[in-house]
Order: sequence, then structure tokens, then C-alpha cells
Amino acid sequence: MAYSSSSIMWHLSFLSWVILILPLSSLSQPSNNITLGSSLSTIQENPSWLSPSGEFAFGLYRLPNENLFLAIWFYKIPEQTVVWSANGDNPVQRGSILNLTNSGQLVLYDNQSQEIWKPNINAPAAMAAMLDTGEFVLKGLNSSRIWGTFNHPTDTILPTQKLDQNSSLFSRRAENDYSNGKFQLRLLEDGNLSLYTGNVLTGYTYNSPTRILYNGDQSGSRSL
Repeated sequence: MAYSSSSIMWHLSFLSWVILILPLSSLSQPSNNITLGSSLSTIQENPSWLSPSGEFAFGLYRLPNENLFLAIWFYKIPEQTVVWSANGDNPVQRGSILNLTNSGQLVLYDNQSQEIWKPNINAPAAMAAMLDTGEFVLKGLNSSRIWGTFNHPTDTILPTQKLDQNSSLFSRRAENDYSNGKFQLRLLEDGNLSLYTGNVLTGYTYNSPTRILYNGDQSGSRSL
């Protein structure tokens, strides 16, 4: 663990990274394949693709101001907690579309048909799937995994998910603002897990604090 002379402890609520503990039954990976040409429209009430158990949803998550962003969230629980997000700093409006195109690209378009987000993949996808692990994946022709959200974490780590060296988790900026916040958890090349604060405008990071405190709540989740 990398330390500095300062000390900080807090229980993160909306400014949080969470390590969520799921039942062992959720760790299997059955999937319902999503075919090329499929799309989600914000005209729909709940535009999402569900995992086979219905535990997780991948789609367009609605904010209180009615704007939407691409996310994965717990679908079955009353407070549908987001565990991954994409365009949190650039939400889209009603009339936007998420499309798994016939050419094998996953693309989010706004209501002016402008491309807002798509993953960087080396080959076109043949299908996609939302897994019961909480990961959304793109698959190639032989069903091999060519892209997945577990390799691009935002503020949450789920069971079976790994944080690779030089990878980071960022807190969200506010309760309903999913752009990067001031806290960054980074796994360094030397194996140290370091927590930093930073400037949300410039991205500049400051010294890491001396303590990371994990507090468990009654649901069994773990929050920094």
C-alpha cells in the first residue's frame, strides 16, 4: 500500500467504489445472446438487456433530470444500484439509441444521430451478452470474448472481476453525476494499491492518504 504523511478515512456513499458480495449462485455465466441489429431506444420505458437470471441489466439508465447514460445496474433490488457506466460525463436525451449494428459495432447515438460512445475493439462482434456475473461482453464468431466491461471498471469491482496493474477506479462526482470524481484508487506496477485525490477539472492527482477503510453494511456489500 502506498502511503503519504496525511491520513484520511471516510465511508463513501455516492462518492464510492464498492466491492459487492453476491450469492455464489450469481457467479455462473449463462447468457442470452444479443444478436446483431438489436437496439435499445429511450422511447422504451426501461431500455435494457437483462442477464439470464434478471439480476443485472445493461442499457440506458435514467437520471432524475430525464437524461440517460449507458450503464449496468442491479435490476431486481428496489434501489437499482449502478455498477458500471460509460458516458457519465455526456448523458444523452430522450430519442437516443444504443445499437449493436449489423457490422458488429456497439454504438450509442444521441437524439441527433451523433455517435456519443462505442468500445474500442480490434474485430467486429458477432453477438453480445449480459452475464449473471454483472459483465457485459462482445463476442466474436467463435463465441470468444473480444471486449468486456470487467476490463474497463468505473467505480465498482464485482466478484470474479480483477483490477489489473495500472488500472484505476474513480469515484463519481456527485450522487446523480457519473462523471469522474476527486478520488482515484490505482493499482500500481509495483503491486501497491494506492488511493489518490485529484482535481476533477485537470485530472492532476495529489498524494495518497495513509488509510483505506472498508465498512460493511447490513446487505453484505463493502464500501470504501
